[in-house]
Amino acid sequence: MCHLYFGHYWLARHSFVARAAISAYVYAKNPPIALTDPTERLIAMMRDKLQASGGKFLVGLQKRDARFEAFFRAQDIPFATFEMPTPTRRTAITGRRKATRRWRRVS
Repeated sequence: MCHLYFGHYWLARHSFVARAAISAYVYAKNPPIALTDPTERLIAMMRDKLQASGGKFLVGLQKRDARFEAFFRAQDIPFATFEMPTPTRRTAITGRRKATRRWRRVS
């Protein structure tokens, strides 16, 4: 939120002390709000809604997450992870696989 003040005022754009003072004021006036994560509760509500109407509920995770996996096991919610296998050393270093040649060069 503070960066909005920095662009409008010349002193804030050019002075570190002014930016620090503005940031301190904004955070003192409007402290950040800490919210709890409602994900587990929402997943349980979706499961209850689907099962009440006779449907089946399955959750797919893009990558492994111990917190969610423990929750799914405790609630008897079937789940699957779609995590890719561990990359080989070559792909981990370069970020891409070596291209294979399909055509032979004719000299």
